[in-house]
Amino acid sequence: MAADQVRSGPAAGLARATESLTRATDGLARALAGRGVLPVYGLLYLLAIVPVLAVDIVPLADFTNHIARIHLLANIAGDPVLQSNYRLDWAIKPNLGIDILLPPLTRILPLFVVGKLFVAATLLSLVGGVAALHRVLHG
Repeated sequence: MAADQVRSGPAAGLARATESLTRATDGLARALAGRGVLPVYGLLYLLAIVPVLAVDIVPLADFTNHIARIHLLANIAGDPVLQSNYRLDWAIKPNLGIDILLPPLTRILPLFVVGKLFVAATLLSLVGGVAALHRVLHG
């Protein structure tokens, strides 16, 4: 597609918006360069975990299912009722980190606190990953 077609066709607005966004993000990157973006990411992380810490039960679609599974894993060995209704079937699966790390923590912290800490740690890994990527790309 020729440049004049982009400027006059239906994609003209999208092209202008993309150019504007590119200029804005380049300006932001230059403004933060040398000052360190770690405080910015720290602030964003703190803002992200406020809703997690502000409620008793984190309003995520599958949070209660994960909490129930953690409860089962933490208590099945000593509970004949759980043993009669459930059986452990260990396999490599996406939630294996939760299954290994969280049940032992329920011995020292309440179950829902352990779940909230895991959600907070997950958010930290997301923000930390973005911060690490920024560091690699922009120095």
